[in-house]
Amino acid sequence: MSTEWLAILQACQNEYAGAGLEAVLLEPSEAAPFHSLQIIFEEVGENGVPVRLELAFILPAEQAVSGVQILQAFSNFEAVCSPDGAVLQELHTYLDRLNLNLPVGAFIVLDQSQVVFKANMMIDLAMPQVMAVGLIDRSNGLILHVHQQFIDSIRLVASGQASAADMIRSDALL
Repeated sequence: MSTEWLAILQACQNEYAGAGLEAVLLEPSEAAPFHSLQIIFEEVGENGVPVRLELAFILPAEQAVSGVQILQAFSNFEAVCSPDGAVLQELHTYLDRLNLNLPVGAFIVLDQSQVVFKANMMIDLAMPQVMAVGLIDRSNGLILHVHQQFIDSIRLVASGQASAADMIRSDALL
């Protein structure tokens, strides 16, 4: 990874840590071959669910086109997915409808057991670092707003406590 992108992640880490959030810069590993910044938002939704948001530039520096890099935002939260096939189908139905209406990103079921969210943004290397950090923070704010809006209903459908139809009817946005 180029030092510019690492510096942007470090600047974001400082910004979030300065705001009192847990923000940890993770080293590349075999499973995740990129530096990433993990930010923990402690209480999201009416039930105060912790959300872990991880940011990583996903292209090797030599693949960046004209200094533009892709920053991937990937989040997960505790949502116990019922192993019941009918409940999983309800969850897929709800997430499909929800994803059509989201301003950014998408929720998916990973390995039939965990709900995750993924979004990408483009960051231009020519942009001053302070502007890059501001852009990333605004994008993260939108991602967090999406979680705030829908995390509780996702968890209800995932656990089998509510149907997709019930949650769709109860939300004017859907």
